[in-house]
This record gives sequence, structure tokens and C-alpha cells, in this order.
Amino acid sequence: MSIVASPCTPYVRHRWVTIADDNCISTGIDTNTNETLTWLMTEYGGWDNNGLLVDIHLEWIGNHGRTCNSANTVGMKLLVNGVCYQHVHPDEYGVYDFTYWTLPDTHPGNAVALANGHRNPIKKWAEDGLTELFFPSWHTMDRWNNNKESFDYIGRFGNSYQYFDLPTKLRTKALAEVLGAVANNGDTTVVCGSSGEIANDPYLSYLDFSDREYFIMKFSIDISWLLFNLTNQTIAQPCCIF
Repeated sequence: MSIVASPCTPYVRHRWVTIADDNCISTGIDTNTNETLTWLMTEYGGWDNNGLLVDIHLEWIGNHGRTCNSANTVGMKLLVNGVCYQHVHPDEYGVYDFTYWTLPDTHPGNAVALANGHRNPIKKWAEDGLTELFFPSWHTMDRWNNNKESFDYIGRFGNSYQYFDLPTKLRTKALAEVLGAVANNGDTTVVCGSSGEIANDPYLSYLDFSDREYFIMKFSIDISWLLFNLTNQTIAQPCCIF
């Protein structure tokens, strides 16, 4: 935790996680600091709270006449309205796609494992049906900080997301079917060739409608836009649906 910024540090996102702790006491925290952090959690904790995690985007608290001494605050516990919170690394409980880290020339241990006939040290967790990848205690945190930009960030554990909130490369037909994001509209006949129709351009972005839960959107019998997402390409085409 030594490289984690104190929750007193301004202009930084601080993450707190709810824990079960009847005592919920941290030593070495002065009274003013404890009161300031309690005030911050009370004032701002509801903005980004999913019941498990709270992210505080701290602005300069001096504007409110409050003080915060960073001594002993990293990893501290804080009791607010009967709930115990613990200050943690800002990426803890982050959800990432680690596909990149499974490739032979990315994670240093992959090539070694392959050469010795061992399982891929990153893939094996998913192959065993697990969803957690624990950062080894003997690794320094700079390994994470120097490489995390290579992983697609999906969101926070405990949050709910729409299918179209996912990174583009993850919005595949297979994943949509697994998540139930494919609308079953029954038998339809697609007749194209509408007036003013132009050629498809697969490099254009998808069209964003108000109802984003459906992978294939069906509208009225009138001229509509039918969206097909084919693997990693999106094709938008004006058609008629009967």
C-alpha cells in the first residue's frame, strides 16, 4: 500500500471498500482528519456507491475550512453511519479483460511456461472457471502500474453495465448471446434497396439509440435502421422490416 495516495490527497480518486469489522478503528489518526474524512464520505459517498465500493473524487477541502493530515491514513478504516469502510488501492475490485496478458510475448512467464510444457499462468484461472487473478505478493506494484494500460477496463465489481458500455472489442456476437443481449424478434424479412441507400461502410461507428439493451433492434414497419454487429465490425444499413 506504500504507493497508494493518502485519502487526504486532493485531485485524486480514492477508493473505499465496505468491510465487516465491529471495531472499525485505526490508530494514529488525529480527530480533525477523522472528522474531515467522515464529512467527505457523508457528503460525497453516495455519488459513486454500489454497496461494496465507494469512490471519492477529492477536491481541495481547504475551501470548506477543513484539514486532513495524511499521516497513517493509507489503508485506514472509517466508521460512517454504522458502516465500516477501509481505504484501498484505487484499482482494487476493478474488472479488466486480461486477454492481452495471455499472449506468448506479453506476460514474462508465458513463454517460459510454454517452453517447459506448463499451462499458461494467466489463462489457467479462466480455464478452471475462475474470475479472479490475484496479484502476487512478491511482485512490486510498479509491475501493475506499468502494464495496466494494456488491459481493457470494463468497470467496477458490483456495478451494472449495459452491453454497449463494454469496450468495442468485447462486443462480439458470442458474448452478446451469453449475456442474453440478443433480441429474438421471430421470423422477419429484410428487404433492402431503399431510396437514397448508400454502400455499407464497416468503419463507421454504431448508431446509438435510446434503448441500448438490444443487440439487434427492431423498430416499426416503417423505414428503420437495422443494426448488425458482426464480430468486431458494425454495419449500419437502412432497410425495411416487415
